[in-house]
Amino acid sequence: MHLLLASVLFIFGPSCGGKSTLSKALVEKLGPSWTYIDRDQLIEDDLCSEEVADLKLEEMIAYLQSDNRHLLIDTQVPWRAPRNGSEKYVLVYAPLSELLARDARRTARLERSPKRAYYARLYVEETFCDVFKAPYDLHFEYDAVFDSSQMSIDAETKQTLELLDRMHNAPAA
Repeated sequence: MHLLLASVLFIFGPSCGGKSTLSKALVEKLGPSWTYIDRDQLIEDDLCSEEVADLKLEEMIAYLQSDNRHLLIDTQVPWRAPRNGSEKYVLVYAPLSELLARDARRTARLERSPKRAYYARLYVEETFCDVFKAPYDLHFEYDAVFDSSQMSIDAETKQTLELLDRMHNAPAA
């Protein structure tokens, strides 16, 4: 069992990178002591707009941490550097050509209009660039980086759980 004190695990990555797949696998392994928040779902459920989604996440994180909840946050691009040792940042990505191929398959499956397909493709390209730029802008490093085109979801999950175990077993500062 993985039990940590008010931990926050951020899963970042470009659109179509594999972050939701990893997040869902982790939720299954971590169990009910962890709360899963999907940034995209907040927007799709009309809980907030794209423009205020990061602020909404901050509010939710603060509230749930005050209740000593462990959090798994599924989002695209970091908007701030880690704030303390109980936060970990994981990047899940694939080469841009693979992301675009995944997006094309998603477009066909969802029967997107040409206009929606165009904007979805732009979003894939934008988030791909931004997830690599963010650490430089925010002065941090990801705690783990996975290329989802080269690793199985089982390997990503195992390595992320090991990261959490190391965080839990680290000596107190």
